[in-house]
Amino acid sequence: MQINEVENNTLPDEGLYLLDFYATWCNPCKMLSKVIEDMESDVPVYKVNIEENMELAKKFNVRGVPALALIKDDEPVATKTGFMKEAELSAFIEGHR
Repeated sequence: MQINEVENNTLPDEGLYLLDFYATWCNPCKMLSKVIEDMESDVPVYKVNIEENMELAKKFNVRGVPALALIKDDEPVATKTGFMKEAELSAFIEGHR
C-alpha cells in the first residue's frame, strides 16, 4: 500500500483512499499500522495524527482510535473503529469499491 502522512489537513479531492486516524500513544494504532504496511492493495492510505490534525478528526467524527474512513471522490463511504486483521481490512476496502 502507498502510505502518506497527512499534513495541514490536506487530502486529495478525488479517487478512492483510506484515512487511518491514529495517535502516537495508541498501541492498537501501532498494531493496525503494521497490518496496513504489510497489506497488498492499490488503495492509497493517508495517516492522520489526531493530535496534529484535529480538524480532520472532527470532520470525520472520530471518537476513538484507531479509526478508518474510506473516502471516494471526497465523500466518506465507510468508517470503522478499532483494530482489524488483514483479512478484515481487505474485506472492508473491497466491499466498498
